[in-house]
Amino acid sequence: MGILLVRHLAKEAAKMTAISSTSGSSSSDVPQEPTEPDSRVLYEVPLAVLILILYVVLGHSLELWKDHQAADAAARSYLQPITRHRPPKPLLCTFHESGPAILLGLAVGLMMNYGAGEQFDFDADIFFYVVLPPIIFHQGYAFKKRNFFKYFHHIFSFGIIGTLIQFAVITLLAYYLSSLKSLAIIRDDGVPIGFSLHECMLMAAVLSAADEVATLSLIKQSEYPKLSAVLFGEGVMNDAMSILLFHAVTTVTPAGAPETSAGMSVAHLMLQAMYLLITAGGVGVGSGLLVSVLLKSLPSLKTNSVRQTAILMLGGYFSFSVSEALELSGVLTVFFCGLTLSHYAWHSLGTEAQVASKITSDTISMIAEAYCFAAIGLSVHEFDANQWCVGFILGMVAVLMVARAVAIYGISLIGSILVPRSFNLPLAEQNVLFFGGLVRGAISWAQVVQVRDVHRGVMVTTTLGVILFTVVIFGAVMP
Repeated sequence: MGILLVRHLAKEAAKMTAISSTSGSSSSDVPQEPTEPDSRVLYEVPLAVLILILYVVLGHSLELWKDHQAADAAARSYLQPITRHRPPKPLLCTFHESGPAILLGLAVGLMMNYGAGEQFDFDADIFFYVVLPPIIFHQGYAFKKRNFFKYFHHIFSFGIIGTLIQFAVITLLAYYLSSLKSLAIIRDDGVPIGFSLHECMLMAAVLSAADEVATLSLIKQSEYPKLSAVLFGEGVMNDAMSILLFHAVTTVTPAGAPETSAGMSVAHLMLQAMYLLITAGGVGVGSGLLVSVLLKSLPSLKTNSVRQTAILMLGGYFSFSVSEALELSGVLTVFFCGLTLSHYAWHSLGTEAQVASKITSDTISMIAEAYCFAAIGLSVHEFDANQWCVGFILGMVAVLMVARAVAIYGISLIGSILVPRSFNLPLAEQNVLFFGGLVRGAISWAQVVQVRDVHRGVMVTTTLGVILFTVVIFGAVMP
């Protein structure tokens, strides 16, 4: 919050300086009339809050619909045990609330753009420093460590090695696609845009982050504990590796670096990723232990669940701010902090604080995710038509499918050959892992808005198109 306040004051000071410089000395004697508030604020804030409320209500309605369909299917299977015919699953049964949130954002953005003549002013700093940390903190704080260690070989293989495979495949295929004339993105002067290897590596790091929330909401953990644990653990490791790769690419191969320099720095890239993993993880664990010791040294706080929950939440944001001040990965740090707090600080909390901390973390994370997906829909209208290339977006969706297939089915095949007893996954579970990792969401969007390369607009629109396609289409047809 302090970082945002300083930046906000700096922006306001710059605006005031610009206004005073343009007004001139002659206007200093003229009394200034009181300025009216920006007209956009008068309807942007209510519309944003309305979208969040609709997201919550719609999510609850979809959960009720899924429960109704599941009960109806169970009744039909009980009454008709002989028939093998399975009726098709309704579309809404597989539709996650992130899809309607994006569509709501699209509709509101359309009304703002063409009705009021205004565009949604997306602030990347607010998204990165305020919206994203609660989502990642909740992933670490709600992480089930028992199943994580039980299926660690699956999670490590798909989450770490699989993400590296996807990163390599996406980089190579994206570089190839950007050179095709049929999929080339044409500038205003008629010259086709070709991504450099550095930009393709950035795109690969951005699009390597999957969003398994939609798939996890469709799997009953009590019936499929192994599949749920592997999918969730793989998603967490995948997000961490994607963030590490993004930071490593921006550090090792900065924009404008020669192609040979970018191509020969793969080893340096991996070393930088490992450095960020160790340092950012160390800051997160250290911050979590510090907060845990503080809570343990104050046993009288067990009677005050509000203060204990406040210390817990602020401790997570403290780790994030320290990591960002050290120019590390704050997102990765806050995940490790949440993981550490759930293991050590949990036992120092009172009974009410244990329940309150879970509810608070879950609630803030849900609201942050709602804002994230709504902002994705609202941001579609920010970019000109010449920055969109439908052919390239569809090509990148195909690239994601190829990269995901190589990672999941390739690792499963090698694992079944090397360690057939402990790594045996049925083909049906492999298919769920394949489809579950196709959706892109908050992490991809949070990273691409930080890109400052020459072709930033095209990279953002491509990522935006991939997110829209995978959330709406893949989220609806997911088996």
